[in-house]
Amino acid sequence: MRWTVRRSCGPLHSAKLFCAIAPEWVQRILTAVCEAGLRPADLVRLHRNQIEKTPQGRRIRIRTNKRKRTATIPVTLSMAALIVAMPADRMLILVSDRGRAMTGRHASDSLRYWRNKAGLTPEALGYDLRLQDTRGTAATRLLNAGLELAHIASHMG
Repeated sequence: MRWTVRRSCGPLHSAKLFCAIAPEWVQRILTAVCEAGLRPADLVRLHRNQIEKTPQGRRIRIRTNKRKRTATIPVTLSMAALIVAMPADRMLILVSDRGRAMTGRHASDSLRYWRNKAGLTPEALGYDLRLQDTRGTAATRLLNAGLELAHIASHMG
């Protein structure tokens, strides 16, 4: 079972349990990673000025930390809703509960903390749900959004 988020938090049991108790800023982390497929270290650097308009809608353009390549990712409906819901004066897409920049580790640790509070522990499930696991969910969504498989593979590594 993978994390799945639609719009805010979606239909799968694990995402519903998680979103029932996790604060909005942590839900935004899960939504963003499920939609964009970026590694946590790249996700927390995502900035409003990295969202570009295209003839087909909008896309994210970001240079990745690990491979030092430019990734272009279409903005899905759920990601667009996340961006629109941001305060107009905030530049970072994801911020901590105090409105400050996060590290990739902080994003992962926050998700793990609230996952465990929701009772979605590895012991209870028989497997571990991690922030890194959402990249597979994102790959499927990006493919469904019309991105070519080679492009997805290139930006996800």
